[in-house]
Amino acid sequence: VFQAYVNDNEIKTVLFKPRVAQYIRLYPTNCSNSCALRFELYGCDLATAPSAAPGNFRVTSNSSLALDITWDAIPAEKQNGKLLGYRIYYKVNGSTVEYNKTVGPDKLVYQLTGLEFTTYVVRMAGYTAVGVGLSTGSVGKQPKGGGPSQPLNVQVQAVSSVAILVKWDAPAHPNGEIKEYIIFYGTRKDVQKNERKVTGNTRERTIDGLRKYTTYYVKVRGSTSKPGNASEIFSVTTFEDIPSQPQDVFAKLDKCGTFITVSWKDPKDHNGIIIMYTVYFEGKRAYDPSFTDNHQIVLRNSSRSTEIGVEKLWPGTEYSIYVKASTVKGYGAESGRVEQKTLSQQKNPSVGRMEIYTNNSWEKLCTSQWDEGDLNSTCMAMGYYNNGVYVNDTWYAKRGNASKKSSYHNCTIPTTCEKTLAKKQQYCKVPVRLNGANVEYGGRVEVFYKGKWAKICRNEWDFDDVKVICRQLGFEEALAEFIGSEVKDDGIPFAMSDVSCKGDESELASCARIDGKVNIPPQCLSDCKGSQALCKPKNNKVLDKKELYFDIGTNEELQCSIHNETSYTRWAINGQTVNSTYQRIRTKETGELFIDKVQLSDAGLYECYRLEYVQYYVVYVNAKYTKNTLDEQTLTADTSGLLNCSAEGVPSPQISWSKKGGNFLDHIRFNQVSDGSLLISPVNSEDNGTFICKMKQTKGPKRITSNDKTIFVTVMVRPKVNISGASNLIIEGNRVNLTCETVAGRPAPEITWLKNKTLQEKGWSLLFHTIKKSDEGRYTCKAQNTVGIFTKYVDISVMVPPRVNLKIKNVSIEVNSKFTEKCYWSGDSEVSVIWTKDGVLLSNKNTLIIKRATFKDKGKYECTAQNDYGKANASFWIDVTDFNFRELSTKGRLAKVLQKQNLSQLQSLCELFDVEIIVPIRAFLRVIISYESRVKRKGLTWSMLNLFVLLFQVSPQITKPPITQSVTEGHPVNFSCRASGVPTPTLVWVFNNGDLPSDISQTDHEGESLLELPSVTKEMKGTYKCKAKNKANTTNSSATLRVYGKFNDNDNDDYDFDDNDDKNKDDDNGEGDGYEDKVVVICDARTDEEKNKSDGAIMRVN
Repeated sequence: VFQAYVNDNEIKTVLFKPRVAQYIRLYPTNCSNSCALRFELYGCDLATAPSAAPGNFRVTSNSSLALDITWDAIPAEKQNGKLLGYRIYYKVNGSTVEYNKTVGPDKLVYQLTGLEFTTYVVRMAGYTAVGVGLSTGSVGKQPKGGGPSQPLNVQVQAVSSVAILVKWDAPAHPNGEIKEYIIFYGTRKDVQKNERKVTGNTRERTIDGLRKYTTYYVKVRGSTSKPGNASEIFSVTTFEDIPSQPQDVFAKLDKCGTFITVSWKDPKDHNGIIIMYTVYFEGKRAYDPSFTDNHQIVLRNSSRSTEIGVEKLWPGTEYSIYVKASTVKGYGAESGRVEQKTLSQQKNPSVGRMEIYTNNSWEKLCTSQWDEGDLNSTCMAMGYYNNGVYVNDTWYAKRGNASKKSSYHNCTIPTTCEKTLAKKQQYCKVPVRLNGANVEYGGRVEVFYKGKWAKICRNEWDFDDVKVICRQLGFEEALAEFIGSEVKDDGIPFAMSDVSCKGDESELASCARIDGKVNIPPQCLSDCKGSQALCKPKNNKVLDKKELYFDIGTNEELQCSIHNETSYTRWAINGQTVNSTYQRIRTKETGELFIDKVQLSDAGLYECYRLEYVQYYVVYVNAKYTKNTLDEQTLTADTSGLLNCSAEGVPSPQISWSKKGGNFLDHIRFNQVSDGSLLISPVNSEDNGTFICKMKQTKGPKRITSNDKTIFVTVMVRPKVNISGASNLIIEGNRVNLTCETVAGRPAPEITWLKNKTLQEKGWSLLFHTIKKSDEGRYTCKAQNTVGIFTKYVDISVMVPPRVNLKIKNVSIEVNSKFTEKCYWSGDSEVSVIWTKDGVLLSNKNTLIIKRATFKDKGKYECTAQNDYGKANASFWIDVTDFNFRELSTKGRLAKVLQKQNLSQLQSLCELFDVEIIVPIRAFLRVIISYESRVKRKGLTWSMLNLFVLLFQVSPQITKPPITQSVTEGHPVNFSCRASGVPTPTLVWVFNNGDLPSDISQTDHEGESLLELPSVTKEMKGTYKCKAKNKANTTNSSATLRVYGKFNDNDNDDYDFDDNDDKNKDDDNGEGDGYEDKVVVICDARTDEEKNKSDGAIMRVN
């Protein structure tokens, strides 16, 4: 027990022993004991920091990326109060940033986890409510290696139809020496069963031998002595390629023998999208090696059909049939071939062995017992005639609805028949007539077929055919294969084509030909004239016959060469007498005939008569191409197109087509129209090239002329594109390159990219260096040329990995205050969050909330946000500081201030020193207020009491000032500054009394700041001032940076020495560098018995 007397305005200092509660009484000296003041205050049980470090401190590593720390407890007598626990400090060797972990006072073992594979410097110390005690010495230790983190920047791209290229960067945390990388890949996202390994120093690998046009899922994982974390899964699709061959091709012939149905199955490996099938027919005849009949039938695959029926095939032809499939990359291999032979059709269809179709096959028909009636019936059943009257025959009238593919007849079929008789040939006749002209000896040649008169197609018609027709009709000889007069179109059909007589046959039935309207070439169907014949009239005395060949537009003269006693001459043209002497065609008295500017209509038979004699002139008009036959023509793919090539002349020239390069023009897609032009339906892009239009004109028995016209054909192709580069998993921040590949288009289309009808880019590539969520949407590739527009779109979805709060940074908060912080601001799908403090799990919610901060909340906080598309984390330090109590005036303000303070803040004041309140706080406030009233009534002043409430503060002091340095330009340099104080001071750098230069990074952590200048320039020379500031005071320290020029052999002024560097100056307006340590301690150490006593004293303790 001791006492002290305090005068007015006097401060009395009394030293207390640690952790000893004190009882303080106050009474005025000018008052008796009866006016002694009694009141109750509260006190704090104080302690000091431990005076010894933990013993036997050891750091080892027994597991991957972890350090095991053990120590002995601090002796009780050295703890200096209640030991609250131990703090383990650790940092990466060479780093200025030190982290710490707090453990309880009863623990003597701790494991630091989640470390990197590098050397750490570790130390530890115990702490009480007052502060941290003596530290152990620092121990350096590297943890055992572990599995590396996931490889970074994984890129997967297709390089061919069977290979992909995988690239990646090394993991951010190798956690040891990476021995190998393993690439996992497969065709399922959930299972990647295939592996490829590469050495640890390799960062890319091409994986080949893959399936064509197949989506693969890929991930990469590194391994040290232990496997690491795998990357995210990336998808890639190999390029399209040509497909494999179609399977199971089958060909079936119908009963008519010329219609083949071809079917097949899809290729085993599509290797892309099948866009078309092409069926190939290669026809040959064993008896005619020069004969070929090749067809290519394109079947677009929009309907996914794998069957096609083909008609109009040549009879008696062996067809080798196969199928090819095509993707955008072209045709694949041909399928297996099947052979099918159409039924034979003899060159002379009206002569041959009779057969009948029964039981799905053609069988020989026995004719050994047939009579004339049976023979006539069979000829009529086949559409011909044998004997008897054939005009208006009633047999056909009763069967007008009979099928064109078969005819039914009623006759007896014997059950037995000798083989020799079965081979008997039957001969059927073909009646002919001349019709449609104004002369009896010429006109359109018509045949009687299947009960009707029909025309003959003009293809292959020549003078030898006319000779046979004239002979069959009883004329002496043939004059021409045409007539010059008009031929009426009676609307009769065609029934015969490709007549090929040798000229010595007795009648048409003996000539090779093709009968039946189903075999008529398309160019004949719109021809109203048909084949024509001009025969020598009967009973005329013909002295001579000549063929004349005129060109259109020329002037010609014909002279009659008949010599007799009279000069009278009469001319007739195509049966019409010429008697004009003033028209374009005129005669003279001397017998000549003149033609001015020859026209097509001038062709025909010219007859010169003198008395009973006649001389014939057959005038041919030489053929020439018409004006619409252009050298260059244009077609459009996937439509019907017409290549114009026509010629005029008499007789009409015959047009045939071929394509340069030997490509056969099948008669299914290529058909001639009546004027000779070539109709192509549909036009394919492969039709681009050179076509040859051949004109052939027969002119009597001795002359055939032909001429070729080369036509350059450009097939305009509507654009078509494919889009690649858009994977099904695009993560924000990835590099995405959309490619619009031109599959088809002639001329080359212009490519543009649109998003929501807004132009994004011109060209085939649309590149996103770093794609964003806002880039989501539908992107359309528009290809346009003169043919049309083609668009294709792709929907881009950008998946967003969690984006942590960029505002998270180290922060100081006051004790008992509220603190909130969000972990992430954005992220797709469900984002999982983990908050930790010093490595210990705190919360799984996005927002961290500290409702009432205490000093136990001080530490390192880390949040980790993760979803299906990525993971991100952020860490920061929270420093908890005491209250900002300013020094209070001693006159009348103590009660008011205490009333304003939150009671919980006073509670936390004792928690600062980890002590308990002895007296209830509310009671303490009432006593203080009551005491103030008593003092005023007694006339006492506050100056006598000298009561203060002060904040425990320590002014900042720079313990490690920056050091003046000299450096050559272009080299790095660092400045560091460390300061102490309560609360922890904030460090600010000033350069030449202004802002820091650019390209300088500043790192701050718990009273220490580091400036990093990676490449010094002359502009960086000068004074760098470190200013330390907290609530108590401000101080500073400066250092100078000298920058020398680079060494240069060609420069005598090698170095730059600046002697005018700024000196260290203190421009903080005289702010002191000292520190002050103040605290008010009001303690009550009385027993209950002592509290009943009335005397006491109160004093201020510094």
